[in-house]
Amino acid sequence: MKFFLFFLFLGAGTTVFAQNGVSFGLIDYRVQQVDAPTADSLAHALTYRYDTELEKVRAIYSWIAQHIAYNTGIFSTRSVSFRQVYDDEDTSMVWKSAVEMTADRVIKRRRAVCDGYAKLFKTLCDYSGIRAEIILGYASPYTARKDRFRTNHTWNAVQIDSNWYLLDVTWGSGYIDNNNQFVSRMDESYFLASPRRFAQDHYPENLKWALLDELPVLKEYRQGPFRYKSYVNTD
Repeated sequence: MKFFLFFLFLGAGTTVFAQNGVSFGLIDYRVQQVDAPTADSLAHALTYRYDTELEKVRAIYSWIAQHIAYNTGIFSTRSVSFRQVYDDEDTSMVWKSAVEMTADRVIKRRRAVCDGYAKLFKTLCDYSGIRAEIILGYASPYTARKDRFRTNHTWNAVQIDSNWYLLDVTWGSGYIDNNNQFVSRMDESYFLASPRRFAQDHYPENLKWALLDELPVLKEYRQGPFRYKSYVNTD
């Protein structure tokens, strides 16, 4: 099969949320030194100094993007399936949810695939009193020799001041080079991107999370043109 990671270079104006005097640069600098062993303690350390939901969401997004590496180990298995791309350890213990257990593992290991990135983001938001959802869907372009076009990516929606916004911290954390090595480089393109921009390469399984009145049908989406800045292709 072939597995792709795509990232898009966009100019100014791609986010739908104006900064309104919030210094993202200062937040990004501060979170570089933040560390904690569990999701609840990390959420507090990241957000306690901030009053607005925008600042808290930025701190969470920025910390993940700067501290979590993409798990390129999946490329060492030539027969990786769509479902094997997700974190696959036992999550049957009852005292924490499967989502939070995945989040704690990601914090400990400092690596993840898209499922782990999205679960960590949601868990940190939950502990910070911010509503967030995990969105399962289709990242495009994607091709496979034998598999049908199925869900192959995970991202998030987050509620800020009663409005929902979209972000993808996996694609916002960096990219995979031609040697299948992860390069950490925070990308603004997928932080609170406009729904129309997001729909260019993200198609949610539940269409309400497109945050658009209408989307192209899945077949048209799969065949449509897309802009991207880099990709990884493994046979």
